[in-house]
Amino acid sequence: MWEYFTCFTLSSLIAFAAGRGGRVLESKVRVAALILAICTPVVLLAALRDYTIGTDVQVYGIYSYRLAHGRSLFEYISLVSSEFEIAYMVLVWAISNMFHSIPVLLGAIALCATAPVVVACFKLSPRYAWLGLTIYYLMFFGATLNYLRQGTALGFVLLAAAYLIKEKPVGYFISSLLAICFHQTAILSLPMLVIYWIEMGGNNSPRASKGSFLLKALVLIVALCVVVFGDRLVLLFSSAKDSYSAQVTRLGQGGISLSITAILFLIIFVLCMHQLSRSCEPSSHCSFLVHLALLGFIFRFLTVWQGQLERVALYYLVFVALAAPLVASSLKEKDAVPFGAALLFLSLLYFLTYYVNLGFSEIYPYVFNPLIV
Repeated sequence: MWEYFTCFTLSSLIAFAAGRGGRVLESKVRVAALILAICTPVVLLAALRDYTIGTDVQVYGIYSYRLAHGRSLFEYISLVSSEFEIAYMVLVWAISNMFHSIPVLLGAIALCATAPVVVACFKLSPRYAWLGLTIYYLMFFGATLNYLRQGTALGFVLLAAAYLIKEKPVGYFISSLLAICFHQTAILSLPMLVIYWIEMGGNNSPRASKGSFLLKALVLIVALCVVVFGDRLVLLFSSAKDSYSAQVTRLGQGGISLSITAILFLIIFVLCMHQLSRSCEPSSHCSFLVHLALLGFIFRFLTVWQGQLERVALYYLVFVALAAPLVASSLKEKDAVPFGAALLFLSLLYFLTYYVNLGFSEIYPYVFNPLIV
């Protein structure tokens, strides 16, 4: 476990120093150097891991790498176009033919997943970017070690949200497109960003109530879930009577523990909203991001009954990493410190419960690749 905490701490300390230093995003060279410095610890963590860390590495990661090795890009795409998205295919092909190394590929995927998060956090709140990154590491980085493609898509979804809040539609569309090109399920995150544009109207005052926002959001998400998971929903409802006993059994075999992780998110949501109400400069941007995370909490809780909703939940839960720095930056220093400490404590509990105790994503215990170390 020390491997994770060491790398997370190093990366967050670099972000902390950069955020307190000021003038972070003024030079493109400095931006690139900063991103690389912040990402290096976690990139090494991903690159040096054994192939058993993260189930998808063995399910399709190594498989896609070996297929790409020694083939032309077009030949490789023709072989796997029905299995993978275009951005992932191009990345795997480039790494496998340039570096001929699976660890380099795993590191490159981690860089593509983490770098957009770094940029998004610094765009919205340079001073508290370290807080958002630490929360992201503790709550979501473990999932990116398993979900190679979706983990990368999560990073670009956050970057798309940051561009949208900054009212830069070109950056938003490019980031959203990249997210979908890494994993097609990223399209499930688009309705919330569209709703932001409709509700905020390009300014900082929502034109509709939060209740209206949540209603529209839920309707759009449910509609998309019906399209994406329609066949599974039919099976679920057609056998509702038979599945009820199985759901109760699942609650006793880990469902309760899984619900605890959802409750941790609910506590974070309540904490953020409480602090936001006390902030000296309340921002509807903060409220928007926190409510997105609340939708993620709803889907996470529902995974007890429908496991496939876990992937949907990720696209909304991850907005906690952007909401926390914004809320902290709106508070006075004496309120921001205990607020950040509470969030970090809850994030640590989540890491210990979700990844260590429940063993999700199979990232614990960390094992170094014996062929490298």
